[in-house]
Amino acid sequence: MKPTDSIPMAIKIYGGIIAVLGLFFAYACYFNPAQISPGAVLGNTSIKLAFYTVGALALGLSVGLALAIISNRPKSMALILIVRVVVALQDLGIALALGLGVGLVIFQVIVSLLGIASIVKLFAIIKTAEHQAA
Repeated sequence: MKPTDSIPMAIKIYGGIIAVLGLFFAYACYFNPAQISPGAVLGNTSIKLAFYTVGALALGLSVGLALAIISNRPKSMALILIVRVVVALQDLGIALALGLGVGLVIFQVIVSLLGIASIVKLFAIIKTAEHQAA
């Protein structure tokens, strides 16, 4: 693979940070939900289902990001980042709707904006690589 059609290091670092944060979040969903939502207790099946489902999503996205980084394929990374940005934008809306605090809102805005910028850069790399191949 030519260096012109690989994932830039800055995007790999961003993806790696988001993947690691996702792993920590998944762990908290499975084993310590009070870290995510103070007072949360896995006392009934509905609450367990909600936390475990969110944990599974976070774990899946983290594994996807790690695999995209390892593969060094811009298309794979762009696809996973699109999914991750869609989740982050929804998390932002939820944080705003529930009044979950400025810190969480700012975090989701940063994750979303960096994700969008990464996607735009990856699409430029993909477009250049496709023009060179033609």
